[in-house]
Amino acid sequence: VEEAPVDDGWTVWMRLRDQGVALRERVVHIADGRGPVLAGVLCEREREREREREPAADDGARPGRHAIVLLSDGQRRVGPHRLWVPWARRRAARGDLVLRLDTAGIGDSEPAVPGRAVRCGDVARAVAWLRQQADVAACSVVSIGAGAQNAWDALADEADVQRVVAIDPPLPHPGGRARLAACLGAWVAAHLLRRPFAA
Repeated sequence: VEEAPVDDGWTVWMRLRDQGVALRERVVHIADGRGPVLAGVLCEREREREREREPAADDGARPGRHAIVLLSDGQRRVGPHRLWVPWARRRAARGDLVLRLDTAGIGDSEPAVPGRAVRCGDVARAVAWLRQQADVAACSVVSIGAGAQNAWDALADEADVQRVVAIDPPLPHPGGRARLAACLGAWVAAHLLRRPFAA
């Protein structure tokens, strides 16, 4: 991987070349006034023109790129054993817009203030921010371990998410929590099936 900083006058990008594909990354801060300031790393494929747009699909699908929000199990945005770093870059090389997110109180994100009302969850805010920054079609949230709870919270917040991937989520204890988990799973499935899917 070759790295070189690039300053476009507004933000500083780190230019990467991974397996012959030109990528760029930058640290981002989500300060929308709806909660603590969140930090993350945004990775995308390098483009010849800064404002180049993806052509709209002929089949009527929503135009834009596929965005992915990566969540860790209470760890920094690199993920366990830096799992998310190479994975994010490989997905970006295929044209996806990937955000490795620190949720509130993790890594470089500000902690939540006790007693202060939060108008929207961390993931829902990150998804809204991505859609404001770029032409995003489908958006996926990929979580690992306990980070799956943040993904479920995004659905409860009515975030514009088309896919949720939970890797090794915590299993409920037998009894009432198992029934609650089954009901939650059915609700999530029904909620996602009502939304349009895009490539």
